[in-house]
Amino acid sequence: MCAFVLAAFLGPRFGIFVLWLFTDRMTRAFENGLVPVLGFFFLPWTTFLYGLVQGGGGAVNPFGVLVILIGLVIDIFTHVAAFGQRRARARY
Repeated sequence: MCAFVLAAFLGPRFGIFVLWLFTDRMTRAFENGLVPVLGFFFLPWTTFLYGLVQGGGGAVNPFGVLVILIGLVIDIFTHVAAFGQRRARARY
């Protein structure tokens, strides 16, 4: 588990890659391959945290839902900040 936390510090896309390469959590968390590929590009934190939480199998507990929602908030803030920076650069 420490290796996955370290991978998350290096970036969520690297964490997704490590989860996919060394475990079967991403395969168990997602039924098809399209959703994790789209998540890799558009919502990496949400995809990474969902793979960690759901990949163990079974139902997601309330703490797991909270973790996934935190990942979604981080992704939304990242997109909003990037949009704001592009807009500020376009003005000058």
